[in-house]
Amino acid sequence: MSFLGRLIDFSLVTAVVFYIAYLFFGQFVVFGNVLANPAEAIIMSSLIVGFVSAIIVELSKKGVRRYSPNTWMLIYWAAITLTIYLLARTQASERVGIGIVAFWVAIIIGFVVHLGHYSLGHHKHLRKR
Repeated sequence: MSFLGRLIDFSLVTAVVFYIAYLFFGQFVVFGNVLANPAEAIIMSSLIVGFVSAIIVELSKKGVRRYSPNTWMLIYWAAITLTIYLLARTQASERVGIGIVAFWVAIIIGFVVHLGHYSLGHHKHLRKR
């Protein structure tokens, strides 16, 4: 699958996870502010996380022999978690419109997003043959 296809897939899954988190766990994660309404915040943040995820998958294809598949999965989860944390806790949060209560929220949401991305099957190149 192409980079653009992965970007769209990852962004859609991330948007669904963010929307569910917004609906059920609104006391821990906030989408929207004066500059961006909640829908814009979910779309923009999911596109950014999807872009980072698609880049990591491309890098893992090129460096599949350098690290084990488990290490790539850990790198992938850490990249998603750090992207969510940096979007929510830096100056970018004012423009994107996402906020979280603490780092553990980013860890949990990053893990759920990672599971959603893994379920799409874009990581087949990491499986042992």
